[in-house]
Amino acid sequence: MEGKQISFGTTGFEELLEQLRDAGEPQDIAWLAERYIEILRAQAQTEEQE
Repeated sequence: MEGKQISFGTTGFEELLEQLRDAGEPQDIAWLAERYIEILRAQAQTEEQE
């Protein structure tokens, strides 16, 4: 595979940061991990449907 054929999708960090800001208070690592997994799962499902 050539490097120019590789493309990276969104990482979901922007959405995770938005959810963290919306929470309005610090969250523990378990909360962050759960939210991030949910974001990645939703992105993967969207890509599969396209």
